[in-house]
Amino acid sequence: MSSSVLVALVPIVLWTVACGVLVARLYSRRGDGRLEHDQFLTLVAIVSLAAAPWVSLIVYLTGDRQTVLGGVINVVVAAAVWLAALRARKSRLQTGSVRESQGSFRQKSALLMLCTLALTYIAYALLTWRAPVLIIPLFFGSALLVAIVAGVGHAVIALAHAPSSELDEAEDERDRDAERAGSRVAYLVLAFGIWVVPVVALLQWPALVVTNLAFLFIVLAQIAKYAAVLRYYRHGGVW
Repeated sequence: MSSSVLVALVPIVLWTVACGVLVARLYSRRGDGRLEHDQFLTLVAIVSLAAAPWVSLIVYLTGDRQTVLGGVINVVVAAAVWLAALRARKSRLQTGSVRESQGSFRQKSALLMLCTLALTYIAYALLTWRAPVLIIPLFFGSALLVAIVAGVGHAVIALAHAPSSELDEAEDERDRDAERAGSRVAYLVLAFGIWVVPVVALLQWPALVVTNLAFLFIVLAQIAKYAAVLRYYRHGGVW
């Protein structure tokens, strides 16, 4: 182990100990034997900050060059969680009122998926149109990007949403009606695609183009579904 690593370990250990003390003090202040929502989020932020220099050190030791990418990611996550904690604390300390977010969690989820799918696959369509040879890598890359953005986006929405108890609530009749309305619209798009794709295949277009067209209708069906769900939540109907 180089001397520079040994020197870096000293502030890292001191930083970790300081974060541990903060965690212990915050945990000791819990009321009624349990942590409030904002206290739990603060703990998560502190733990993420405590791990940041260790992640950077590990990346430095295992990589070919010095980088702080891992630590930066931890700091960004900690900042986002800390902001959510501040909002949760402000809501908890408000007397005589309970803050509620505009729109339900499922409505925000539908909006997130609509924007993510639309923007990602618009970029996918433009790139594959200009460079057809990139269809396969862009296909898997776009799918991975959607999964990452959806996961992180839902986590951020869940942290910032109020009241947090809504996250654990089961679907009610309105949620089921919105889901059914979205599914009906998606089925219409897929039904149209079932007729279009075979016609294009009969015209002897390249196999990758036909496959890409079939994939396009699947994505369009999902986009139409989330758009219909949003419209149902806002207007009580699709048409």
